[in-house]
Amino acid sequence: MIRRFLLRHSDKFISQWLILLLDLLIVLVTAPVAFWIVYNLRADQLVVTKIVQYSLGAVVAYLIGSLISKSYRGVIRHTSLEDALNVVLGAFIGLVVLIVLNILIDKTKVFFDIRLPFALLFLHNFFSTFVLILFRLVTKLTYYRLLKPRVIGNNTVIYGAGELGILTKNVLLNDSKMNARIVAYLEDNPNKIKKRIQGIEVYDSRGFNSEMIQSQKVSTLVLAIERLDADRRTQIVETCLENQVVIRQAPPMDAWINGQISSQQIRQVKIEDLLQRAPLELNKTHIKKYFGDKTALVSGAAGSIGGEIVKQLVINEVKKVVILDHAETPVFDLRQALAAIGTTFCEVCDEIISVTDQVGLKEVFEKHHPDVVFHAAALKHVPLMERHPKAAFNTNVIGTRLVAELAGQFQVEKFVLVSTDKAVRPTNVMGASKRLAEMYIKALHDANKYSTKYIVTRFGNVLGSNGSVIPTFRKQIENGGPIRVTHPEITRYFMTIPEACQLVLEAGVMGGGGETYIFDMGEPVKIVDLAKKMIALSGMRLDTDISIEFSGLRPGEKLYEELWHGDEKQLGTYHDKIMIAETSTASLSEIDDVVDRLSDFCQTQSNEKLSESLLDFSNQIIPAELRET
Repeated sequence: MIRRFLLRHSDKFISQWLILLLDLLIVLVTAPVAFWIVYNLRADQLVVTKIVQYSLGAVVAYLIGSLISKSYRGVIRHTSLEDALNVVLGAFIGLVVLIVLNILIDKTKVFFDIRLPFALLFLHNFFSTFVLILFRLVTKLTYYRLLKPRVIGNNTVIYGAGELGILTKNVLLNDSKMNARIVAYLEDNPNKIKKRIQGIEVYDSRGFNSEMIQSQKVSTLVLAIERLDADRRTQIVETCLENQVVIRQAPPMDAWINGQISSQQIRQVKIEDLLQRAPLELNKTHIKKYFGDKTALVSGAAGSIGGEIVKQLVINEVKKVVILDHAETPVFDLRQALAAIGTTFCEVCDEIISVTDQVGLKEVFEKHHPDVVFHAAALKHVPLMERHPKAAFNTNVIGTRLVAELAGQFQVEKFVLVSTDKAVRPTNVMGASKRLAEMYIKALHDANKYSTKYIVTRFGNVLGSNGSVIPTFRKQIENGGPIRVTHPEITRYFMTIPEACQLVLEAGVMGGGGETYIFDMGEPVKIVDLAKKMIALSGMRLDTDISIEFSGLRPGEKLYEELWHGDEKQLGTYHDKIMIAETSTASLSEIDDVVDRLSDFCQTQSNEKLSESLLDFSNQIIPAELRET
């Protein structure tokens, strides 16, 4: 019955004034105990009179201490070290008040002639403080002991026995909906291993295996550690997935809400978490310094990459950022996201325009006079561009040439092209158009036509970008499957959106012009393995709950992507995650001529002929019909 009552009212708290009344009652009750000890358990009329007088004074004194320290405002069943310290502070203030009151009584003889010994005051302070804290701890322990049956069956292990791990444990236990019973901590620090923290054993994380999971009947693991090596994280997650253990992630300390962590912030681990590598160490100081007095224009700003570049520029306090995109609703959504971030130090402007609109683009440059241009506008979906090569050519090549030429005409300091690994030895229209865009930017810089420094950045797939494989798989899982993979051996490089965009900014700062920057993408990932992990992370079983189907490679799709052309020389930079591809290309006049001829093809030739010509030229084969006669 008591347990049923507690469960029904587990989200309600005792009034703070009732707690204050109970605290004062404890002070009142412990006063005679101190008297009996000091006066050798003698209770004559004089002592009884002193007890009554002292008890009244003690209640007043401790009331003052409680009001000042606010010790009565803590939720008893959530009592923490901070609550205990508030009780100690309140009792100490009460003791000081009693000492002062005792001295005044001795001088004025208001109540009685004999001053109370200080030993009595200190003894009562000790007793009352002890009982006040004990009262809270016993109440907390009793509450959870009575509710203990509800947590059986959801044994939880916390990876990390530091401050974050301990606080995570408290959050899990204090939330009845989490249904958690903490059975162990896992720790890498040898100084903590084999010790107990708040009654919970700390184990060596290297001993977390199937045997431990079975012996402890572990059903959930919570990652509550600020820094965890990517390989170690992968090992832990693989062990959990093999043993059907749910994996959750506690937020880092700087992500807490109002300085407190809530159970809603302890989320289930996503596939994006497993593909992330060690955090990049970028020199944010010189990034902020460079962009602090600049106006930056970002084309394709409503896309995944462009939008994140805009956010990073705002975070790094650029003077002004111009959002340029033809998609109205995504621009609106981006403005809303920026408002949530806060744009106090940055002026934000938007321009709804296509990068193929030469007149409109010129008006934008005349209006804003940007110092730096990040060109992220592109059509990127490979199968779709196979069916629409003219659109891919117009946006990815003609649009790039228009923006790059205007950047030079308006003396922009730096122009940064966002490219893709699909531009390396392209086998599809999208990759061929991006390869041609790269070649044009490199040739434009080498021609010394303008003072603008032209830079190319090239990287692979970004996690969670619009239309990428992970959101697609996630939708397929939500719909009950099957997950469709084109080929069992297909692999891809992956990078997080913030990581990619931070590196783009870094390249923009360090670039002296003419470089093609390539980012370290780590090891390629098998798409079928990624699908299997996503199924496991969703709590489903492969082939039992959801299946994987192979649909065959799509037109223009490669089994694996490359980051380097075979003839490119790799050069290092001061950042070990950023390298330079030393490459050569045709002259600007040659590329300009081919682009013009391909532009004519868009008007006169079929999609198939345009696609063929694009692929030939991007692989440095100039078709006979495009050559000078």
